[in-house]
Amino acid sequence: MGIFEDRIEEIGKKFDFRKYRRETKSVLLKLKKEVSEKIRNRKETTRKILQEANRLAIAHMMEKVAEMEQTTLQQQKKQIEEKILEAMKIFEDHLKACDVKYDQWEWKRTEQELEEIKHTLLQNMEQQEVRRREDQLQEQQEAIDRLEENLRRERRNRNDRCPLL
Repeated sequence: MGIFEDRIEEIGKKFDFRKYRRETKSVLLKLKKEVSEKIRNRKETTRKILQEANRLAIAHMMEKVAEMEQTTLQQQKKQIEEKILEAMKIFEDHLKACDVKYDQWEWKRTEQELEEIKHTLLQNMEQQEVRRREDQLQEQQEAIDRLEENLRRERRNRNDRCPLL
């Protein structure tokens, strides 16, 4: 035999291949467990991130809708005030056209009546807005509850199918 063959045989006698295989298998099992744990953690983290993103998106959307509604309410108030000014102008123009003299008392009384109408309209609008927002919040809460229930049901189904994930 050559020098190399002798050396290989000598190394083979000193080296226990069975022990090496056992150690390799245990290392591979440990790595497999670590990888599956990291995957499980990553899935859980991803799920949490998605839930939080979903909640943030819904909150942002609700905030924008509320801003739009507030703008609409302010525009409606402005329109009511403009209509009252137009009504006062029509009142004044009609009296002038008919060549009727009016005193301050009549002017004040008409102005007061229009202000009362304006106040009532604004109050009704605000009450309707509050009721509509309460209804909308209740609907949104019900939708969130349904989504959370669906998520819990999906988790239970997933755990039933694959308990390790």
